[in-house]
Amino acid sequence: MFKEQFYFLLDANIWFGLLIPVYIIVALYFIYRISFFRLPYFREIKQLLFEKRKNNSGITPFQSFSLSMGNRIGIGNIVGVSLAISIGGPGAIFWMWVFAFLGMFLAFAEAVLAQLYKSKERGLYRGGPAYYIRKGLNMPKVGGLYALIFIALFIVIFNGIHANVLASLAHSTYSEVTGDRVLWAIFIIILVTVLGNVRWLTHIAILMVSITLFLYVAIILAIIFLNIQELPALFWLIIKSAFGFQEAIGGGIGIAIVEGIKKGSISHEAGIGSTASAAAAANTSHPVKQGLLQSFGVFIDSFVIGGLSAFIILSSGLYSPNVANGILLMQASLGLSLGGLAPYIFSFILILFALTSIISGFYYGMVNALYFKNRKWVEYLYKLFFIIVILASYFINMSALIAITMIFISLLTVLNSIMIFSLRHVVVALWEHYMEQKKLGFDPQFYARDIPWLGEIECWQSDDLEAQFQEDAYFRVMPDRKRD
Repeated sequence: MFKEQFYFLLDANIWFGLLIPVYIIVALYFIYRISFFRLPYFREIKQLLFEKRKNNSGITPFQSFSLSMGNRIGIGNIVGVSLAISIGGPGAIFWMWVFAFLGMFLAFAEAVLAQLYKSKERGLYRGGPAYYIRKGLNMPKVGGLYALIFIALFIVIFNGIHANVLASLAHSTYSEVTGDRVLWAIFIIILVTVLGNVRWLTHIAILMVSITLFLYVAIILAIIFLNIQELPALFWLIIKSAFGFQEAIGGGIGIAIVEGIKKGSISHEAGIGSTASAAAAANTSHPVKQGLLQSFGVFIDSFVIGGLSAFIILSSGLYSPNVANGILLMQASLGLSLGGLAPYIFSFILILFALTSIISGFYYGMVNALYFKNRKWVEYLYKLFFIIVILASYFINMSALIAITMIFISLLTVLNSIMIFSLRHVVVALWEHYMEQKKLGFDPQFYARDIPWLGEIECWQSDDLEAQFQEDAYFRVMPDRKRD
């Protein structure tokens, strides 16, 4: 009991005293200085998703986007939306959308910085907050602190939670065909560590994200279409609950705001810095391009997927503060339309979500582990650590782990947001450079010589971007993809 109270008070103080004020200030600054909606935004996104690489270094922008979405559109999305509604009421969804809109600009900024200050090793790019803190601000110890907290969050906590949920769902729903839970742990270990090459993992992520998104969105849209007449009333319910007089008197608005913000942050991850690692891996001609793609990822996660999930839960009427299990709430809501098939279909979708989240989390953790020492033995030691975490996840107290998760998320977001704000002039300069070329009708290209005062930039020299195709084992075994 004492532990739970301690975690709650610590979490609340960080969120109210630090995270929310810092997050809003940083986001509003970039909205004022950048406002990327001056672009034909959605048309631009379509072009950037399928941008061709100049050489075989790194991964494609579409692969990078899929890797980041594999972690965003995961169990956290569904659980976050479900619990936000259960605890904060329908109005929490409105505030989740507001926070996601602000998050689009933080996701943009962190992805731009991750691209600019990325490192290159064996034909692959690595980057993220730890890297731009070290290179952009010359603060290697702070970068190391970020990397340590990040590894603890994504490997010990996020991957532990996802592995536990995956095995529990598979065993409880498909026990007659899946066998023992330990077999799922072995499957995860083989999939991620043995086939753990970044490019193979991105191919797996693309496949799983595509299948899962298609299934989930198709089912949700079909249910919404059959109940289309309820949509205006549900949307009005969200708005009314976010600003209603009755909610204000009862303190419901405050709860809705807090829960919308907290659960939304678990879902879209903007400001945490996780998806910045996926953004840094892409081979693109301008850092701003990955910034725009990652901001679009927040939009898809919160406004599209999160919104669809919210409408299903609200239309069911099953939500209440007494429902503490977001997975069961969503499953029960779907059950009203799908009947007895709901547990099997929903569990299959969640298993795929969990796998994509584990794959993305494994890669993000690897990037931060290699920040300390770029050696093979570090990679092997990290994989051993990952195996131990996956096996131990079945013996961990999930409620305590989830409480600690919120504390780690808030600490990382505060630290990363402050670092982003410290590098705001860099983000603005790159945005202006990008817009200048767009106004002239060019496909924007960036070289280090274009803005000489930016400091240590390893991967944006002209000879690196114009390099010819390199020898790479991946391309030797994938003959149909030798040229993008």
